Amino acid sequence: MIDEDYLKNINEYAEGMGVSFASARGENRKTTNYLLKNGVIESVVNSFSSGFNVKVNVNGNIGFASTDLWSREEGVKISDIAIRNAKYAKRKNKINMDDEKAIRDDWSVNIKKKTLDMDKSDIIELLTDINKAIIDTKIKIPGIVIMFSIEDIYKVIVNSNGTNIKSKDSKITLFAYISIAENNQSSQFYKMYGFTGGMEAFDVWHADEDLKNECIIQKKILDNGVSIKPQKYTVVCGPEVSGIAAHESAGHPMEADRILGREISQAGGSFITAEMLGTQIGSEYATVIDDPTIENSYGYFKYDDEGVRGVKKFLYNKGKINDFLHNRESAAKMNKKSNGSSRAASYDLEDIVRMSSTYISPGDWEKDDIIKDIKNGVYMKSFTEWNIDDWRFNQKYVAREAYYIKNGEICEPLKRCVLEITTPNFWKSIDAASKELEWNSAMCGKGDPEQGVPVFTGGPTIRLQGVYLYD
Repeated sequence: MIDEDYLKNINEYAEGMGVSFASARGENRKTTNYLLKNGVIESVVNSFSSGFNVKVNVNGNIGFASTDLWSREEGVKISDIAIRNAKYAKRKNKINMDDEKAIRDDWSVNIKKKTLDMDKSDIIELLTDINKAIIDTKIKIPGIVIMFSIEDIYKVIVNSNGTNIKSKDSKITLFAYISIAENNQSSQFYKMYGFTGGMEAFDVWHADEDLKNECIIQKKILDNGVSIKPQKYTVVCGPEVSGIAAHESAGHPMEADRILGREISQAGGSFITAEMLGTQIGSEYATVIDDPTIENSYGYFKYDDEGVRGVKKFLYNKGKINDFLHNRESAAKMNKKSNGSSRAASYDLEDIVRMSSTYISPGDWEKDDIIKDIKNGVYMKSFTEWNIDDWRFNQKYVAREAYYIKNGEICEPLKRCVLEITTPNFWKSIDAASKELEWNSAMCGKGDPEQGVPVFTGGPTIRLQGVYLYD
């Protein structure tokens, strides 16, 4: 456990050095990683990390430092380094951290099946059963890599506003990479499953059946897939495609640090400016939400790493640019309040503006009704590749599973068709969204050094009118 009084003392020391704001965040992280290759367990690795950081504001300049040494002397040293870093910054535009109310809480994620209740042999059996389900398809599969991890994270956050938050988090992750070879052709795909909670994740994922069915589908595409005729189509995007679009072309460009230019040399900028709030960017079906409060979602948290409560945010609301993702720094620069969007991948990295569970809001259509009126179109159910530029304006999605739609019927499969489009044109083209909402898990990368944090992407089935596809 983390010594809460120790962090309080370190924070009080920093405050005593004349800073206008100080925070200390301590973390213990226990991780177990499993690696299965072609049915054989290659490794089971246990790791443990522990440390804390100090962040300060000195005359409008931010300083940060971290350590894995827990001692009074080290705490003083790290505080001094953070203060010195802040003084060295000498920003032209000073930062005034927004004033947040003190929060005192001790929270834990809801866990139904504790990982500690399972032997490693039981977990290995779960993974080998998934491998067996894939092999039982009788498809020629030269390579199966399955990675599984369990992370138990304990954090304490204290700051000069009087906040004191203790949390116990648990992230469960399954990743599968599969190669298929049939008739002198090959296909590779990966799928990721994430969950905040315990081993009940396997009851939610049904990964054995899901991966088996995916292999069967990929073989059918190899055997029967045809190339698409390049032209404009009515395109139906499944939740996996609509979800990645929500993340990449709504979530990232609405990160306030990108908009302010802080990320330009690290993870890129944004075509959106602060003055564009309220601007129409899409149709009435273009409502994109970021919500960390969805329990068991891979992006779930109650408070962010600055001690601000996570809240539901409407990034695009019925096609209008509505709300940016903020931490305390960006919010202060824009005369706003933080909306709890600051996250760090570990204690030794600065918390920055991040997404959580980002999705397109469901609409009022039945999925079958979205498709039945299409005379000549394409159903892009899932993707195998995506690309987007540094300004989050030009984007491309390559289908993993796609089909022609002819006279309202789903017909022959397509080989790797490509949707390439600008962000405004994507959102303006939506004229229907289904009632159902489906989720996918991902790791979102950002920052320098790069930080990967767990997120959900989600959406309904949506329809785009008059968009160009090619192979």
